[in-house]
Amino acid sequence: MASLVQLQFNNLNVSLQPSDFIYYVPTIPVGTSSSVQTFNIGGYSNVVRLGEVYEVDRANGIIFVIWDNSDNDGDGIPDIPLPAIDDFILFSKSIPNNTAALVGYYASANFINNSNKKVELFSVGSEISLSSK
Repeated sequence: MASLVQLQFNNLNVSLQPSDFIYYVPTIPVGTSSSVQTFNIGGYSNVVRLGEVYEVDRANGIIFVIWDNSDNDGDGIPDIPLPAIDDFILFSKSIPNNTAALVGYYASANFINNSNKKVELFSVGSEISLSSK
């Protein structure tokens, strides 16, 4: 069963948007350096996928995340626990919603040399992919 979880931050990354994925890593304090607490995140095996971003409230620094609170093993604890206060929160972009290619069936390019001197064009490139049949 899914429910919405609210995460609040002082500053949100400007590229965070709905459909991105929120992850967290449990942290272990290892000391302080110039009044900044440092943490050991342990490695990639500790990364937990919390869920998908449903809504971003930038004015209040709040992210609403769709969290699966299912208990498939029947121990009374959700299989994906919620992050603790000091856990490291990160996000990744949703690939289908963040493609950077142009879509269309026609392209035209014009290269004009406004110089009176000889110039050399080093390279021109393009990316073509079939978008429909």
